[in-house]
Amino acid sequence: MISPPPRSLGLDALWQSLTVRPFLLTLGLVLGVVGTIQFVVFWLIFSSLFQSLSGPDLTNVLKSGTETTGKVTKIQELRNTTINGEHPFRIDFSYERQGVERNGSMQSLDRQIIRKWEPGTQVAVKYLDDQAVLTEISPVKFPAILKLFPFFFAPVSLVGLVCLFIALFFARRKHQLFKHGELRDAEFRAVEGLMVDAGTPQKIFGLPILMR
Repeated sequence: MISPPPRSLGLDALWQSLTVRPFLLTLGLVLGVVGTIQFVVFWLIFSSLFQSLSGPDLTNVLKSGTETTGKVTKIQELRNTTINGEHPFRIDFSYERQGVERNGSMQSLDRQIIRKWEPGTQVAVKYLDDQAVLTEISPVKFPAILKLFPFFFAPVSLVGLVCLFIALFFARRKHQLFKHGELRDAEFRAVEGLMVDAGTPQKIFGLPILMR
């Protein structure tokens, strides 16, 4: 016997409500989860990459910094990074600031200049606060468009969230029907495309019924 509304429904009724639009629900979950994960992962990767390669604020340091002389301590070609078909160089250097030796680093593609250097070579340095740059070479710069790459996955997440919202909208309507729907006498006149064996238990409002 089906109780009058409002009914206390179990998990089975909730599951029936959620599967009213199974394709939309599945598509929403897959695209929403996959798209969001891809967006977050690539955002973290590119944020870390740009942070590690951006180095000091070159414009500000060159404009307001103090000139001094430093020396190269290490030169390393970054073979795991390729920019415009070339591997950038990382140059570690030291310089004095107010009588205290400081260390800095910079990445550049200026091969012709860098290949003339070796550890101990004196170089021109400008520093401002804790930032320092080598004035004879240009730093690595990535195209600004690359910063937008993680956002290419945003439409995937958006489509997934829209599908999920629509699926949950219909699921809520179905759940409200199960919980608050009123019973009325009805007469079966025709059933098309549905095979129901007499005596087979079926369910309505999440409760078992018997078709005779």
